[in-house]
Amino acid sequence: MMAQNFYRGHWNILYPEVAWGGPGPNYQGREFQIVTYIAANLYRVLGQHEWVGRSVAVAFGLWGIFALYQLTRRVWDDERALVSAALMSVLPGAVFIERSFLPDPAMVALVITGLWMLVAYCQTEQRHYLVLAALVGTLGILTKLPGIVVGLPAVYAIYALLGRRALERKRLMALLAAAASVLIIVSTYYLWARHLSLTYPPYHFAGAHKFVSVAKIGKWIKHSYFVPDVTRHLVGWMWTLPVIVLVVIGLIRSPLELQKSECERGSRRAPWFFHWFGVALLIQFFVEAQHLVEDPQNMHLVNPFAAAMGGQALVSVSEWIYGRRYKSLRVAGLIGIVALIALLGRQQLGVRYKPSYEHSYRIGTTVSKIADSNDLIVSFGLNPVTIYYSRLRGWLFPPTEMWHTPRGWDYGQDDIDALKSLWEQGARWLAISNSNDEYKNARDLKEGRSELWKFIETNFELYDESEDGMIFRLPAYPSRSTSEQRVFVAR
Repeated sequence: MMAQNFYRGHWNILYPEVAWGGPGPNYQGREFQIVTYIAANLYRVLGQHEWVGRSVAVAFGLWGIFALYQLTRRVWDDERALVSAALMSVLPGAVFIERSFLPDPAMVALVITGLWMLVAYCQTEQRHYLVLAALVGTLGILTKLPGIVVGLPAVYAIYALLGRRALERKRLMALLAAAASVLIIVSTYYLWARHLSLTYPPYHFAGAHKFVSVAKIGKWIKHSYFVPDVTRHLVGWMWTLPVIVLVVIGLIRSPLELQKSECERGSRRAPWFFHWFGVALLIQFFVEAQHLVEDPQNMHLVNPFAAAMGGQALVSVSEWIYGRRYKSLRVAGLIGIVALIALLGRQQLGVRYKPSYEHSYRIGTTVSKIADSNDLIVSFGLNPVTIYYSRLRGWLFPPTEMWHTPRGWDYGQDDIDALKSLWEQGARWLAISNSNDEYKNARDLKEGRSELWKFIETNFELYDESEDGMIFRLPAYPSRSTSEQRVFVAR
């Protein structure tokens, strides 16, 4: 939707806009829109299609595999880097997320590239690597704020590769300047995003209410801190059980022997780099556990970690079994295991491709054919699929100001008042899909005979009813004199 609004002519990248906050403008506090902006520019040449946005994500995903290879070969060695990249290319969670129209593939690819550049600087001390690390790392964190957790393995890499030399004045000042530039730019942008969320409807700041707080931590602990939910995602589709076993082996298999052999050859490595990467992921989980399990694509940073640890496990175990002999057997075994992980992952991803919002898509396309381009729509439920495919502006229902309060979701007077307010603001269509998020779908609402349903049935015209849901046409909001004579709520 943000790509669509850029494409429609609102080209300022600092003003990302949705279409579900009324007539507009509907600017939101969002991540820096690298993926959507590239997609919008490609729309100029290729037309507006979902595959364009997915192709942008795929391109970042492919670059991310290459960047992971380069990073791993610098902190470990070429063989582990190659196997890790191979695992990243078939890891089911990475395959699914990196072909989805999301910012996460870009964030992961950019922060991994930034780490690669930082490690290259620490190994070569060529200043241009540090400049690139700061620039690309900044873009990665702007693309999605959780990318900032890679600062922890970055600090470890500096310590492991430079040691006390990092404290020498010239080198220390360069490192501090790079870190300060990243923090200043990122902080400035997200303060701007916060300003947008407070200034324009629908007054939404992405990720708000998603992080840990004193008020939430007790509830989270009662839910076992969402560890069972994370395990379900990792086993079910993101990693699968064989990859989890490899990650565990990679964690407990000490890389110190690797460090010893590399030091004998005069190389500088960072053997515990991905262990510190794992610690950073634990910190992220502590801060936003509920957000991660509710929107598991936000866990994408765990995938390069899993690929690296899995690569470390496979190479270490193959060396233990075969030593340095039987190279052909070792290579065949590694290829076979990667292929098995790919096949198992493909099988377990099937459920992720269920068309969960098919009804919303069809309802939206139906409205797009019958509505005037300036009409406003109200779409029941919290997913904006219907609004997007209607090509109209409008509101999600209940409106955003009710999402985190006890006022909404009563299907009674509070929801009636909210709907009446949107009607008064110019809503002309009401779409109730049978694939809503949380809010009752069309069948449930009709069968429940709630006060809200009676209000809808009394005041609005049923235009279309199908297996996908219901579409109502809203008449002009009655004037005060008329409204005094009209029954708004069926008694």
